[in-house]
Amino acid sequence: MKVTIDFETRSRCDLKSRGTWVYAEDPSTEILCMAMKINDQPARIWVPLWVRNIVGDSRLLIDDVIVQNALLDADIIEAHNVAFERAIIEMKTTWKVDPKKYRCSAAKAAAHSLPRDLDGAGRAIGLAVQKDKEGYFLMRKMCKPTIGGKWIQDRDSLIRLCKYCMQDVEAEYALSEALRDLSAAELQVWQADQTINRRGIRVDVELARTAVQLVADYEARALAEFKCLTGFDSPRQVPLLVKWLQGQGAKIKDVTKATVTKLLAHPAVPPNVRRVLEIRQSLGKSSLAKLQAFIDAANADGRVRDTMMYHGASTGRWSGKRIQPHNFPRESLPHCDDFLAMVRARDIDSIEILYGDLMPALSKSLRSFITAEEGRELVCADFNAIEGRVLAWLAREDYVLENYRQQRDAYCVFAEQIQGGKFSYKEILEGHRAGDKKYSAMRFEGKTGELACGYQGGEAAVKRFAPDMPLERRMEIVAIWRKNRPKTVAFWREIEIMVKSAIARPGKLISNGMIAWGFDSKFLRCRLPSGRLISYYGPWLSEDGQIKFWGVNSTTKQWEANETYGGKLTENVVQAISRDLLAAAIMRLEKAGKPVVMHVHDEVISEVPKGSTSIDEYIEIVTALPAWAKGLPMAAEGFITERYHK
Repeated sequence: MKVTIDFETRSRCDLKSRGTWVYAEDPSTEILCMAMKINDQPARIWVPLWVRNIVGDSRLLIDDVIVQNALLDADIIEAHNVAFERAIIEMKTTWKVDPKKYRCSAAKAAAHSLPRDLDGAGRAIGLAVQKDKEGYFLMRKMCKPTIGGKWIQDRDSLIRLCKYCMQDVEAEYALSEALRDLSAAELQVWQADQTINRRGIRVDVELARTAVQLVADYEARALAEFKCLTGFDSPRQVPLLVKWLQGQGAKIKDVTKATVTKLLAHPAVPPNVRRVLEIRQSLGKSSLAKLQAFIDAANADGRVRDTMMYHGASTGRWSGKRIQPHNFPRESLPHCDDFLAMVRARDIDSIEILYGDLMPALSKSLRSFITAEEGRELVCADFNAIEGRVLAWLAREDYVLENYRQQRDAYCVFAEQIQGGKFSYKEILEGHRAGDKKYSAMRFEGKTGELACGYQGGEAAVKRFAPDMPLERRMEIVAIWRKNRPKTVAFWREIEIMVKSAIARPGKLISNGMIAWGFDSKFLRCRLPSGRLISYYGPWLSEDGQIKFWGVNSTTKQWEANETYGGKLTENVVQAISRDLLAAAIMRLEKAGKPVVMHVHDEVISEVPKGSTSIDEYIEIVTALPAWAKGLPMAAEGFITERYHK
């Protein structure tokens, strides 16, 4: 039996900024109604007693006994973004639910590369049953108090809200029925994801609060200095700031990040102008927002939950939520414990003496606000060059795979190829490690080529990594990379031909032995070596032979026509396989009793009792090869810590 449910709630707690689990925990959060659909029967509605007293009895109303029995008897309990329903049931009801029964139609939509929101997914595939927009606007009014602090809870509004809730359940059910279920293996990955999100990760909330106060002290001091230098109140008053800088001789038209950085790099900038620019740059850091997110998203037990977005990308890769662990600053602050002690003491003077500007130092220390519970520690392992390894494995570029097996530095290997034999791999590696600028520059060229060229990137891709590199050198690097990776170049062409053939021949499977493509007249699907499918909706070939499909634009988040080609398809497949390797590692760690609390890109983090594991044991579990990845050289680096860092 399948039961589809949907809650409507109200609260003085802001769901968007605080997150599902804090919202559900908040004392002001109340259930207004819950719609329930059993199999394909018409939806019915449950309401708490106080709502029933307002709306009166109705044949559509169901009581607690019916709800609890349905939840106990159900094989599947599904909702759209089911973590919300789970949190409300756990925090606000006495109903008992086996978490293994939960399913999510939003996760299913995302796994099909459809919009994650119910209305967007329904419209994308042309469902007849769609979201009730009028009811949605009413719900938005009823879920928060009015400006006067009162609630909208008259009989007509509550009845209309119940109808909206039942319509949502019908739309959720219709969407789910229109899509394939997750495979058995992928369902286990999703269930592990839900467990990890429910488990959460501990943050040092008290330290975050102190840091917020410290930032406020710092900003007040910086703004006072800014006003003394310029005569006006804030560096955010852009027209005034530009005019003042121009009056000081600066030839600028704006104060964007790039402009300010370029001006600060000029040695002839007068001291007063330099200081004004430094204050502008410092106060532009987003550290305070991240610190406030730590505070806002933490439950009473100090743990932040729901930080991982399952299938956040069309390849299946996760993205971040709440504290956004995927977009921490790249660098970490050395000697962070000393810095954090100064933060606790709110000692700005010592911080400025030892670390310079507070804000960049604080930004680099943000990871360290994530910590283990007392008596426990964080164990972290990061896959080494996973995409480069998977790309070489897919393309059967044997010499590249052998270099990885021998643990040779891939950037120095390509740097040697760029140099055409003038300098050996050993010279470049040892020179770079010794800090010789000449050899480090060679390795940088190797790194740039490796990162830019693997997915059919040309000189423009190289420019993104090395904007100051001359055009001729960029073109030369691309040519050398492609000359030395003939099987990869052939793979770009092969995968494009496979996809075009699949689109032109619906119902036919096009395979090269490692991956396979098929088109069922709605979805183009790629079967990965793991057996998982990634999907492209409504593909077609344009008149000039280009591959087109419908998808969510990763930048605008809009549902629109997209274009792809061999290199981009290669990137999709490589990233999808890399994701499957991470997912397999997560499943092994969970089975081994090393509970995962977070994962970021290609890094996985567990929280375990102190001394219960070694880093070697942990890395051995993480890098174990699934049967489907035979011949792929895996490697990872890791550490054990009480505070997370990079």
